[in-house]
Amino acid sequence: SERQGLCLFSRSEPGGESTISKPVRLDLPVRLKLEREGDLFAAYASNNGKDWTPVGEAVTIKMADTIKAGLAVTAGNRDGSRHQEAKFDALDLK
Repeated sequence: SERQGLCLFSRSEPGGESTISKPVRLDLPVRLKLEREGDLFAAYASNNGKDWTPVGEAVTIKMADTIKAGLAVTAGNRDGSRHQEAKFDALDLK
């Protein structure tokens, strides 16, 4: 089935199989938040920065204390026949 909306992509080991959450649909613009507590990661989305909707379930990924993380956009296809575009701004690192 085709996924439309915000999804959490994760994998428990480098080069491992990716897990993709069910999509969450929110009106744009949307704020994204990734929280980490030890090796537990949880993703959230919000339209107002106050009310946060979980994106998928929290996942356990063993990592070093300090990591690099990023945001990605995908059209969900591997052959390049569809394209997506997104603008990220106001990045807040805590």
